[in-house]
Amino acid sequence: MACKGDATQKCGAADRLSVYVDSSWVQTLFARPSYKSWNLMACYSDSTGSRTLQNGVSLAAYGGAANASIANCMSACQTLGYVYCGAEYYQECYASNTAPAVSLVAAGQDPISAGCSFACKGNSTEVCGGAGKIIVYTNNGTTA
Repeated sequence: MACKGDATQKCGAADRLSVYVDSSWVQTLFARPSYKSWNLMACYSDSTGSRTLQNGVSLAAYGGAANASIANCMSACQTLGYVYCGAEYYQECYASNTAPAVSLVAAGQDPISAGCSFACKGNSTEVCGGAGKIIVYTNNGTTA
């Protein structure tokens, strides 16, 4: 059937739907807003001398560093009972039960522009922090 707004285009028919594939579209890098009961806080500055989240978390049970993703990092933190969890430098996972200092929130309108722009090794469409930047989530027991 012709579209009502443009009779030169097809808009399906009775019990039919026109479906198109845009093969030029590619998923871009994004900061995952949530995972299960974990919700994004912000991108924070971090340093090896003074960690924003003090405890390193192993991803060995989730396929190791090569399979690092926000989901795997949050799952590892959940298993260990942490409230704050974050990913940094493509593959690192850190956690704490103490909230990160507000003064460490990295400047930027969103996590990517704030420096959390490194793709996770295990999911190249989501960010896992950056150089000296950690993307932090909190487990507040609710799903966003």
